[in-house]
Amino acid sequence: MEVVSIAQHVAIPMLRQLSLTRTSLLSRRRHRWPLPGRQQPGAPAVQVGTVVNTQRRAFRSSDEYERWSRRVEASAKRGVEFAEVGGGGAAKVAPILCEVNPYAEQRLKFGRIAGAPVGTSSHAAIETTWPVSTDPVLAKDVRNLQDWAAVRLGKFYEALDALTGDSAYLHILNGGGGADDDGADDRSKGRLALVTAGHYFSRKVGRTLPDQDFVLRCYPTHVGNSSIEIRTDAFQNGHLMNFCHTIMVCLDPETHRPVKGKLPPLLDDPMDRFQTERSELAELHAQIRRCRAEDSMSLSSRNLTHPPTEEEMRGVHEMQRNNASRAHYVKVSDNTHSNKTVVFPEMRNLHGKTFGGFVVAQAFDLAYMAAEYYTRGRRFVSLGVDEATFLMPVGIGDLLNFQTRVVHADAGTGVFRVTVNVDVLDRADPAAGRPKSRTNFLRFIFASNPSEDPVQPLLPESYEEILSYVSAARRHAVEPVQPGTLLEISKFLSGFES
Repeated sequence: MEVVSIAQHVAIPMLRQLSLTRTSLLSRRRHRWPLPGRQQPGAPAVQVGTVVNTQRRAFRSSDEYERWSRRVEASAKRGVEFAEVGGGGAAKVAPILCEVNPYAEQRLKFGRIAGAPVGTSSHAAIETTWPVSTDPVLAKDVRNLQDWAAVRLGKFYEALDALTGDSAYLHILNGGGGADDDGADDRSKGRLALVTAGHYFSRKVGRTLPDQDFVLRCYPTHVGNSSIEIRTDAFQNGHLMNFCHTIMVCLDPETHRPVKGKLPPLLDDPMDRFQTERSELAELHAQIRRCRAEDSMSLSSRNLTHPPTEEEMRGVHEMQRNNASRAHYVKVSDNTHSNKTVVFPEMRNLHGKTFGGFVVAQAFDLAYMAAEYYTRGRRFVSLGVDEATFLMPVGIGDLLNFQTRVVHADAGTGVFRVTVNVDVLDRADPAAGRPKSRTNFLRFIFASNPSEDPVQPLLPESYEEILSYVSAARRHAVEPVQPGTLLEISKFLSGFES
């Protein structure tokens, strides 16, 4: 059987089509209509994954991304005393976490900032401690297979998803509430609902030890017209280990439409000297999300999306030529896996839908399996979630299909990315494989040791795989894992740090 390269059926025809499209649009230049993905005349040639159109890019360079990362790490909520909540107060402080986690109220420790003014970030802040050093049952429940990230990130994001909801509701139920607050009555009577829109800008910045307690702190950083950003910091021995930013949207519980102007503002916090810095970062995050949406190459989006640039497609074409000459590529399709599950009632959230933390935890476990399969016995570590987008709610009893795919790898740093698509399948004909609707998209980051046994480069074949590869390559080019973190990982995986 003759094996025909994808370049003959995808890359080369696409380049010809792009060329024809450019010719057909020349007559429109007087209207100054932009050509999506077009490289400007005189611009230097770039390799696949390098950003060409920087006008819309979120981070225009890795230096800009590194400056952002330093700002986020420096503005973590440190130096604040949290008073432990006892006497059954845990269920009042964190009812969502206590509902979805059966042992939370008995085994975890909860705290709030005493004396914090109502309506401030400190007033809605929640601290939760996992005493794994003294609770072997709890330690076993969250234990990972690797010692660098000793706490399983699926468990981390599961707890994070619940706690961010608890912090957000603390703010909207208690923030403001005065005579001038038009939304106070709606909130007190349950006429408003908060749902998770996504987890973004999350990174694991240090090693988590298996025998030491760790702490999560959730607090609001910015309140918009219909959404609120909640930040989560994870500490161990006072050192920041993880951070994540979550967007929650205010909805009408009956129409499920966004409700504007009902969220109480975030008041000035005299107990928090980093409030202004975090608010500026939150506004930057909103701009970045808009830029990413504009740069989207999604085929399922209702909005106009853009194809890869000509240079990016040439890079894919060169990969195909190299593969034809027996280069050591592995196919993306050979590193694609799926798993199906049914949503049971215990996974229900307070709105009667599926708890988002369950989806993230299931997605991470499958992504971890894909990473194990891809690395073929090499040691690696998990670094967090690039993004976890919630597109629509999942009902109880829905049949879910999780598809994971290793989409990009960099042999120089050992960093590779794994995506997970979550779809609700048609119950009438689930075997047909036709997705009923896309509910979630998640992108996870892992890293191996490039000095010992570099990861194999990936070869995308289908057009969908090419789009995923290019998208991940763009992200990798301007949002790399920080050198200090990579050095720590390399030492750990080489056995110099036990």
